[in-house]
Amino acid sequence: MGREFDRLFDEWAAVYDDTVRGSDEEYQQVFSGYEKILSAVADKVGGTVLEFGVGTGNLTMRLLQKGAKVIGIEPSTNMRKLAMKKVKGNFRLFDGDFLDFPVPAKKVDAIVSSYAFHHLTDGEKRLAVEKYAALLKPGGKIVFADTMFPSEEDKQKAIREVEENGFFRLAEDLKTEYYTTIPFLTSVFEGNGFRVRFMRMNPYVWILEGEKAGGNG
Repeated sequence: MGREFDRLFDEWAAVYDDTVRGSDEEYQQVFSGYEKILSAVADKVGGTVLEFGVGTGNLTMRLLQKGAKVIGIEPSTNMRKLAMKKVKGNFRLFDGDFLDFPVPAKKVDAIVSSYAFHHLTDGEKRLAVEKYAALLKPGGKIVFADTMFPSEEDKQKAIREVEENGFFRLAEDLKTEYYTTIPFLTSVFEGNGFRVRFMRMNPYVWILEGEKAGGNG
């Protein structure tokens, strides 16, 4: 359920913000337009927002700036410590992951995440979306920014290209974490009653926007 990555993120926490600003050459394209990506996610939601994978709180702060109330879920102890130092406002933060977390007492308006949903296997992604559908109000949204691919062939092509560039850490990341395809995600979201669309933000990252049936849209 993604908790196998907790140690990695505990170790990464101290330099995470430097990485997303482009300090690591191998990951510069992955985090290209990072600020724009977070703003685009925050612009699509409002009200009470459940955020998975808070990290150091970068998306959280944008949500709060937009007037949202944020319930944050983060499995990494060190990431939670940094987020609590950085983030001020209408914000509560809990230990948990995409599948095992304190369930809000009332239904929420939106569920968001950035650079994290790939920590679940495809089977776990399916279980997660089923669970989230029950937590959302009619017309509520799921908005995830993450690395994903138009097809498995595109994923394999990306791996070959980064290996040719000598970016072997990124290649290993793409091989071993659970990056999935847009057709798979489309089937999962539509199967759970969402209208879904995708917007490409950089060579790796897309924004998935799913709206639960029953709204006014």
